[in-house]
Amino acid sequence: MERKTKGCQDKLLDTPSFSLYNDDCCSKRGFYAHVVIMNPGTAEEMEKFVRQGLLYDLYGELLTDHQQKVYGELVNDDLSLSEIAELNGITRQGAHDLIKRCDKILEGYEAKLHLLENKLAEEAADRLAQDPEDKRTNETANETDGI
Repeated sequence: MERKTKGCQDKLLDTPSFSLYNDDCCSKRGFYAHVVIMNPGTAEEMEKFVRQGLLYDLYGELLTDHQQKVYGELVNDDLSLSEIAELNGITRQGAHDLIKRCDKILEGYEAKLHLLENKLAEEAADRLAQDPEDKRTNETANETDGI
């Protein structure tokens, strides 16, 4: 990871979409990460990223230890393929193939079990029950109907 000191903050990651800063100038305070969103990317990219994280949270334990480690580095740590490959002693292409395989496995579990679909529908129903006029809830409920 590229580290550029900027006062009290270390720049951990800098992409066209966002920058991640480590605000860890004093070990007593602990680790605080600040994300500065500069260009959120397309809506499809953001939805895919969020969906990957949700699927990993629900079904990640069903992956092998190696798959969990690599996929977790992508989803939770937002590492690049090159960084994942270097950390795990595999090629960049190997990391790419493993991540695509994990995507397919997790989507397969969702197609059979529908845990994410049910969870999203339940959350939308709860929000609707609390605030029937919430426009966002109605949009979410309509989106889960299509999943």
